[in-house]
Amino acid sequence: MAEVSGHTGAVAFAGNTINFIRNWSMDYSVNMLDSTSFADTFKEYKPGIKEWAGSFEALVDGATAPVDIGTLASATFTLASGKSYSGSAYITNHHPAVAVDDIVTITYDYLGTGTCTPPA
Repeated sequence: MAEVSGHTGAVAFAGNTINFIRNWSMDYSVNMLDSTSFADTFKEYKPGIKEWAGSFEALVDGATAPVDIGTLASATFTLASGKSYSGSAYITNHHPAVAVDDIVTITYDYLGTGTCTPPA
């Protein structure tokens, strides 16, 4: 298996690549429903509704305004060339961080709405 370098990752929101991304993460999950009956000797489960959410961190460039909370847009989260998750997501929070000995960053939290298409 060939490893993938993280430096090829990217985030696009509303069709625009967000500059200076440092990292992104996503929780892509399914709610498991308990289908255990009295006749079972072990718990039984069935998949329910899927959901996805996460965060991404960017360096603040001083020229670009932060994406406002409550914004809904198409989003693409790239692992490597040709390998991306995509769907519509809301920006739910943003967390600027300023330290005397570091570059200013902003971390965004997002919540997917509807289908998330995983990489093929």
